[in-house]
Amino acid sequence: MEKQELLEKREFYQTNKNKLNKNLQEKIEKAFDIDFTYHSTTIEGNTLSLIETKAVIEDNRCYPYTTYTK
Repeated sequence: MEKQELLEKREFYQTNKNKLNKNLQEKIEKAFDIDFTYHSTTIEGNTLSLIETKAVIEDNRCYPYTTYTK
């Protein structure tokens, strides 16, 4: 996804998020946080899958045979 497209999506969400019910807004933001963390740490060399990243964030799981960056 290109930077301009991301900026447009962010602007759309910021403009319309108050129209969403609180539960849906929290789910969208949580999904974004997990996706952002996954992609950011992948760039840094982390080998966790998206599902493993979600488990680490939500359940405080640890994967001993995975490469983590410091």
